[in-house]
Amino acid sequence: MNKNSNGKIEYLDMIMLDYPCTDVEGIKGQWDAFIKFMDEKSVVHLAVSNFSPSQLDVCIERGAVPTVNQLPFSIANHPKGMIEENVKRNIHVQSWSPLSSTLPRYKGVLAEVGK
Repeated sequence: MNKNSNGKIEYLDMIMLDYPCTDVEGIKGQWDAFIKFMDEKSVVHLAVSNFSPSQLDVCIERGAVPTVNQLPFSIANHPKGMIEENVKRNIHVQSWSPLSSTLPRYKGVLAEVGK
């Protein structure tokens, strides 16, 4: 990252890697590049999106634990163990689009909550 490219930004609070590479070596390369941002003090926290437990482990083995894993978790989509697998790695889960794919039976309730 070119720090101070606009003369105002000294660092980013967080940068997120959206979607892992399809193989372990690719994930290692992606994560090493992100770790370099931290080493350069360009970013404080690293995050990922859509990483499985085994993909998270690849990142952790590289020496930096992601702060957040953004996942498709919602009232309509909440696979068993998804939260627990991240918590045991000390990673926060952030839901992307938590209400967009709700089941039709919830839409009325959600409309009422929104009023």
